[in-house]
Amino acid sequence: MNVFESSDYKSVLQFHFSEKRKKLKGLSRKLAEYIGVHPTLVSQVLTGTKDFTEEQMLFVCEFLGVSNLESKYLLALLQRDRAGSKKLKDHFQEVIEQIRKQALQISERVPRDRQMSDTEKAIFYSSWIYSAVHLLTTLERPMAFEDICHRLNLAHGKAREILDFLIQIQMVIEVDGKFRAGAMATHIEKKSPFLIKHHSNWRLKAIQSAENLSDDELMYSANVSLSKKDFALLREEMMQTIERFLEVVRPSSAEDIAQFNLDFFWIRN
Repeated sequence: MNVFESSDYKSVLQFHFSEKRKKLKGLSRKLAEYIGVHPTLVSQVLTGTKDFTEEQMLFVCEFLGVSNLESKYLLALLQRDRAGSKKLKDHFQEVIEQIRKQALQISERVPRDRQMSDTEKAIFYSSWIYSAVHLLTTLERPMAFEDICHRLNLAHGKAREILDFLIQIQMVIEVDGKFRAGAMATHIEKKSPFLIKHHSNWRLKAIQSAENLSDDELMYSANVSLSKKDFALLREEMMQTIERFLEVVRPSSAEDIAQFNLDFFWIRN
C-alpha cells in the first residue's frame, strides 16, 4: 500500500493492522498498552467512530514502525480531519500535498554509490546494532519491521530510528513496509579512526553471545608461546583461511546472518 496515495489515515492504519495481525496476537491490546489507552479506544478509532489525539498518533506510528515521512503524513491527515474550521482544514491539506510531493521526489530518486561522511560513520559505528540491522536487509527474504524488532530484540522506537538513518544514507530501501539493502556498502580503511570501534563492537557482542553458544557454533581462545617463524607461518595460513572464507561467503545464499572474528597477535603491555 502506498501511504501517500491515501487521503484517510484510518484506512492506512487498518492496512498496517491487517498485516501485523498475521504475526502478532492481541495486537489491539498491545497497541493500547503502548500508547496508554483502553483497547476499546483502538477499536473505536479503527471502526471510524473516534479519532486518536495527535500525541497518540505519534505513538501509533512508532508502534507500527512507519517511516518518519509517513508518520508526518498520517499526523497531517489526522490534524486535517480534526480541524474545527475550513481555514484550518485547508492549511493542513496544503501540508499534506507538500509531503506527497516530497515523497514522490524521494521515490523517484535513483540511489548512487557514495561513501559515508565522518558524521554518518560516527553514528553507524557507534554500536554493532546498525551493522546487524543492515545485514538483515541483505537476506533473500525481505524483512518486515516486526521481523527486525523480534530478531534483534529492539524496541519499536529504536528500530525505527536506526532504519530511518540507514534509509537516509541509502544503505537500506523501504518498499511497502519491507526492507532491502540499498546501493551503499560499508568499508573501513585500515587507518580509519572508526576501525577500532568497529572491531570492539563485535568483539563485545561475541563475548555476550558466548554465554548462550549452541553446539553448532564455534569460539576458541588460546594463549601460547611460539617462535617468530611459526607465528609468521600460522598468520599466512590464517590469511588463506580468510581468503577461503570470502570465496565461500560471496556466492552463498543469504539465508541468515553471522559474525566472523579472528584474532592472532603478540601479547604486549
